[in-house]
Amino acid sequence: MDYANDETAPAFQRIADRNGKWGYRWVPLVSDENFTHCSLDVLMLRPGKAGGLIVDTDIDNRLKTLFDALQIPTSQSQLPETPASDEDPFFVLLEKDSLISSVSVTTDRLLARARFTRNDFPDSLTLSADQSANRDYVVLIISVAIHATKTTMGNLHLIG
Repeated sequence: MDYANDETAPAFQRIADRNGKWGYRWVPLVSDENFTHCSLDVLMLRPGKAGGLIVDTDIDNRLKTLFDALQIPTSQSQLPETPASDEDPFFVLLEKDSLISSVSVTTDRLLARARFTRNDFPDSLTLSADQSANRDYVVLIISVAIHATKTTMGNLHLIG
């Protein structure tokens, strides 16, 4: 169904129709259309010795990979042929990564392989022995602040 011009449809369905490509319908939270941008505060936890921001890794490439993962893909080759049933619409943080206005990165040591497991929440932070030994494996904790660049009725809730 085409929701793009249906004023009775939920807003996210109209946004998804306007941002459809490659068989996917995207709903970015931060977009030019909403006059929003965001700042990211990233805590990077990694196995190995404690140290500075750059320890045997290329922080620039890691951050670019993160930014790419947070936006609507720029190439069809980044996607499977068709979306899964629970990927319509597909919610993403960013319409494009140029809407990131600032980034703060803090690195620290990932100390434990295991963590407390909640039955009602997927345990995505428990590391296997292989992951703990892999210096390229990191856990990211990302805080996002969304800001309006122009006040509109659609983003009035962000002012305050």
